[in-house]
Amino acid sequence: MIINWTKQGLKTISIKAANKASKIKKTVKLLPGFNEVPDDEWKEIKQNPMIQKQIELGIIVEVAEKKEVKKKVKNGKGEEIEKTVVESGKAKQLKDLDAEAVVAMVEDTFDVDLLKKWKKEESRDEIRAAIANQLEKILKGGNSK
Repeated sequence: MIINWTKQGLKTISIKAANKASKIKKTVKLLPGFNEVPDDEWKEIKQNPMIQKQIELGIIVEVAEKKEVKKKVKNGKGEEIEKTVVESGKAKQLKDLDAEAVVAMVEDTFDVDLLKKWKKEESRDEIRAAIANQLEKILKGGNSK
């Protein structure tokens, strides 16, 4: 799941071990900007009421994908026709998103390891270039575009 932590600073979220209230199974770290969290971990994290509130307030944003799907619907005459509709779902990977949205995300991602991972997985040239630019900015500490 791709998550946007919209606040400044690091956000750490502890996932508790099952049946052990005081034991922490794993700690997930969110850097400002976009982050990737494994689906199983995100499912557990979302059950925390404080996280639910942060999602509701837009502090944590689950990145949504939009895709066009052809569906059969009935028109006003009762005839079945094919119509293209836009559906929304949760984006699990960059490939689930259009290039323009990914470039904007990359420009707001500061996790070097995640950017390197995305660069290996991504085949679209404009996105790979945006990732390379962002990595250069982070590693050289520059702000130039």
